[in-house]
Amino acid sequence: MATYNANTVREEARLEELANCVEERGVEILGVQEHRRVHTDQPILYHKVGGCSFITSSAWRNDAQAATGGVGLMVSPRARRALRRVQQHTNRILVADFEGNPVTTVMSVYSPTNAAPIEDVEKFYDELRTAIHHVPAHNFLVILGDFNARLGPEDAPFTYHNNTNRNGEYLSALLTEHELLAANTLFRKRMGKRWTFQDRASGMLRQLDYILAASVGGEICSLGRNDEDDDDKKRRSSFGAKMMGMVGLGKKSQSTSQLNPEGESEPRSSIQRVRLIFPGVKLASDRLFTGFLDGLGPAQLAGRQTLATPSMGDIQIGMVFRKERLDVEVIRARGLVGKQGNKNTPDYGRMDHKSFMGAAQILLDDLDLSIMVIGWFKLFPPTSLVDPALAPLTNSETEGAKA
Repeated sequence: MATYNANTVREEARLEELANCVEERGVEILGVQEHRRVHTDQPILYHKVGGCSFITSSAWRNDAQAATGGVGLMVSPRARRALRRVQQHTNRILVADFEGNPVTTVMSVYSPTNAAPIEDVEKFYDELRTAIHHVPAHNFLVILGDFNARLGPEDAPFTYHNNTNRNGEYLSALLTEHELLAANTLFRKRMGKRWTFQDRASGMLRQLDYILAASVGGEICSLGRNDEDDDDKKRRSSFGAKMMGMVGLGKKSQSTSQLNPEGESEPRSSIQRVRLIFPGVKLASDRLFTGFLDGLGPAQLAGRQTLATPSMGDIQIGMVFRKERLDVEVIRARGLVGKQGNKNTPDYGRMDHKSFMGAAQILLDDLDLSIMVIGWFKLFPPTSLVDPALAPLTNSETEGAKA
């Protein structure tokens, strides 16, 4: 999937050029903003361009009667066959559902600029929240858009800008509220690869376009092919025995991995799933205790001590096993609590020295680490760690299936 502010594709030649680029790049679903095609008599218009389909909601006219805005989706033949429905939520928000397990909901959105009246920006985000609220909880959600927003390092891991602007604050609040990730800020690319827009007048470069995806309780999906018999099977990592990972927060890693695992994709007829979240793992002897804990991360372990111990905060971690090693990316943190007696609240990302903030214990063998796993993990004191010598490490779901 990709997103692109076309800055007009009213001319057929420009539209054909865009379609050729989509086909050459192998993009299955492209969110398009500012196509500037006006068709107010038809809420949704389908247009065949080469091998692609261009689906648009109408642009509108400004006070000078010039065509403005307009959002749409350019989809490949395979994505077109999987298309279930398309709906115009507003003239700035287009919503489409694609068949799969789970169903994938894709939105193409276009935000007012940072210089627009604040009332227009607030209206846009209120409407976007309403659209997100109407997406079924079991659907996988992706939002492709020109948000006209700058995110600084305090709001996203790898951004082009040093600070967050007004629109960025609204976007950051949306990410936190709905537990979304700005996926194109998760990769440690050089600065010259992070910008998405160049001002034609000044030549200045900016990062204003983002791909948002569900980070917790959802799944990242990609259009692909896979054997139907293997649809619900996990590809297990090549670990010979149960393994545990313990993460202590310190300075950000200087050798962050690119969070896009390498590996062969298996053929499939509709949507290929990449799991983001798994049921909480429980100890056989502690099942009644861990059942009371909410918000544990994928395959996170927690002992009895956590029932009487408040969390020290949360960290968002990405993990993947490739090239015979485990790559771990600490993406961001929230709600961190300092040590008792320390007046300074930990500020992950701005520390000039290492500072222990807690531990998250993870049962790695219960994760499919051949693909990227991302989730929020609660931090607890080291006394909460489960000793495998004292109790067997089991997945309650797997244990129940064996019984």
